Amino acid sequence: MTRSHIAAYSLGHLPNDLTVTMWIFYFTVYSENVVGLDSSVVAIAVLLGQIADGLMTPIVGVYSDSINTRWGKRKPWYFGGAVVVIASFVGMFASPSFIVKHDRTKEEWEKARENGEDMTLQNWWFIIIPALYNFGWAAVQIAHMSIVNQLSNSNRMRDKLSSYRNGFIYGSNMLVLGTATYMFYSIDGEKLQYRYICYVATALSIAAAVFYIIKIDEVKLSAEAKRLEEEYQNNLLGQNTVELMGTNQVNESTELTMEKSDKEKDEEESVKGHWSDWLKQPIFYIFGTVYTMARMALNITLAMQPFYLQTVLKFEAAEGKTTPIELGLVPLTSCMMSLFFSLFVMQKVTRWLKNRFLPMVLAIFIVSIASLPLAFLGESWRNLVYPLIGMQGIAIAILLNTSTAMISDVIGKDSENSAFVYGTYSLFEKIANGIILYFLIEELKEEAAVLKFVMAGIPLICSCIASLMTYIGAKKYSHKLAKITGIAPS
Repeated sequence: MTRSHIAAYSLGHLPNDLTVTMWIFYFTVYSENVVGLDSSVVAIAVLLGQIADGLMTPIVGVYSDSINTRWGKRKPWYFGGAVVVIASFVGMFASPSFIVKHDRTKEEWEKARENGEDMTLQNWWFIIIPALYNFGWAAVQIAHMSIVNQLSNSNRMRDKLSSYRNGFIYGSNMLVLGTATYMFYSIDGEKLQYRYICYVATALSIAAAVFYIIKIDEVKLSAEAKRLEEEYQNNLLGQNTVELMGTNQVNESTELTMEKSDKEKDEEESVKGHWSDWLKQPIFYIFGTVYTMARMALNITLAMQPFYLQTVLKFEAAEGKTTPIELGLVPLTSCMMSLFFSLFVMQKVTRWLKNRFLPMVLAIFIVSIASLPLAFLGESWRNLVYPLIGMQGIAIAILLNTSTAMISDVIGKDSENSAFVYGTYSLFEKIANGIILYFLIEELKEEAAVLKFVMAGIPLICSCIASLMTYIGAKKYSHKLAKITGIAPS
């Protein structure tokens, strides 16, 4: 792969990354304050959106693995998903005037609902459109994640692509949150603020999607990756044959080594075949739990962060403004630190620690230092939230980078079913996140004690569970992972 291919792949997920930043950070605040939805409707919209995403991912996985086209297996799903993502995103945050007819404050919307104003059209629009958005989001995500196993058989290159992809997630967050901070500071009226942020994210999403579609020739690059792998294996086989012929003997130790290699090869092949074969593999569920924990640590804290900043730390809008600027600045600080770590430090940490388990332990250490003080912060010490949230972001970045790389480890060379694996893992985490966020948004988003537990406890609990499952997986399946990755698992 050339640098331009790496750049195209790294930017290819931007339609999802840019739009999901607003979906995670601001949808709940926007839908209540600007659109006027009741919190119960918002909770249902978030839950159904997560369920739609979760159900769509294994479907995309199965069909993209089994159906091939002249453009490849993944690219048609990417294109269709990107169109749906961008169109539905505009439908949410730049809704037509016949949907959001009035420019009101949150208090004015509450009064209108109490007076019996009909909100049926708005309610259904903001339940259906987020579900469509998540359908498209799932298609883009699975198509983009699963293609990495076709683009290269080098685990170092796969790790690099995953690291860059995750780095640009934080870069996308920075772009959107930086734009949001500027809009919150300079634009009057929440409706216009979110509309302008939406326009910026949409323009960048279109540009990134077009670049990816033009540059990533799935059929050509997949064929080249297979050719290089076959060439490498043939050269390796030839080298071993020459060495054996040179000695003119194959001793008992060599025979045992060859038998062991054949056995390990059979084990690797045993997870190939039909997608349903993966459901029989314990390692599939072990590392699926790791990925789910990493996504929960990220999504739940991000979704509840605006409520924590306003309810617990008492950040308020400046005089004459409608939105606290801290709703942009605090997450922006976290994303900047996470981006720097993902792009310039994560690969060095992985090579230095030489396995997948120790980075998880490092994540526990960092998240403990960063998250636990969030349970005790108050209005008088609230500015400490900037470095603490930044460190928490680094810990979650370690979880996310490592868990994503581990999925590629587990899949190995089974690119035929890679989309199903990614899709099912996404189903796990979407359903878990959706259920938890539903109850938090509907009932508990204004409870200070609950918000403190979410920000301080959820990342720590998730990192501990992820580390435990990584350790179990590494110990029980160390021979497979070492063989597939070339990295000692523990």
